[in-house]
Amino acid sequence: MNVTEIIDLFSNPETIHTLTVGQKSIGVGFTVALGMIITFAALVILQFVMTAMSKFLDDSKVPEKKTAPIKKAVPEAVTPVPEVSRSNDEEVIAAITAALSVKLKTPMSNIIIRNIKKVNDNHHVWNNVGVVEQMNNRL
Repeated sequence: MNVTEIIDLFSNPETIHTLTVGQKSIGVGFTVALGMIITFAALVILQFVMTAMSKFLDDSKVPEKKTAPIKKAVPEAVTPVPEVSRSNDEEVIAAITAALSVKLKTPMSNIIIRNIKKVNDNHHVWNNVGVVEQMNNRL
């Protein structure tokens, strides 16, 4: 039997029972190979489309705004912080410095944090729960 005849019989649920194990194996192998070829071809076409779109929609040609570099300030007199919360404060300062560095597109060595003040949160507890749920749903 020809492969096309086997595939024709393989596609009909009434005649599939008349095929031998070898013919069924050929039909399964051909079906799997054909599915893989079609999937690979679709992925290649998708890659070409994405490459073409990135060339047409390239934003790198837009001039960026130049920001003035942040100058290092002379450290002022600092009151000593108790050693109990020192490690936690250093982690908070490191996180804030990293966030500012990314946002301002400047090295972390150019950013100096002198003071951190906690802001009083006057929101209701349910408001905070709603904000947390919204943030969790976006992740």
